[in-house]
Amino acid sequence: MALAAKDGARMKALVHPSVDFRAVTPGRCWEAAGAEAVVDEVFLGTWFATERRITALDGLESQRIGAMERIRYRLEVELPDGRCLVEQQAYLRCGQGQITSMWLVCSGFVSW
Repeated sequence: MALAAKDGARMKALVHPSVDFRAVTPGRCWEAAGAEAVVDEVFLGTWFATERRITALDGLESQRIGAMERIRYRLEVELPDGRCLVEQQAYLRCGQGQITSMWLVCSGFVSW
C-alpha cells in the first residue's frame, strides 16, 4: 500500500494532477487542488506525517455507487505516544486510470 510505505510518487501516479479533493476530519474541513497538494501536504505532510506509522490495514470495503466508487478502510497507526485507529470513507470519481475527485470523511485518531 503506497500510503503505508509513504511512497509519494506512487500515490501521485494514482491521482489526477488537477484532482478535486475535499475532506472532513474532527475539527477541520480540508480542500486541495492537485495531486501534489493532496499527497505532499495533506496525506503525507499532515495526516500521516513521518512520526505516524501505519502498521495495518483492516476492513477494506469497496462499492460502486453510480459513476462513483465508495471505499472504506481502517488503519492501525503508531503515534509517538501510542497506538490508535483511523477510519476513512471516501467517494471517488476516476478517469483515464486516475482519481479525478475524492471526497473523504475521517474519524480522526481514536485510541484503543
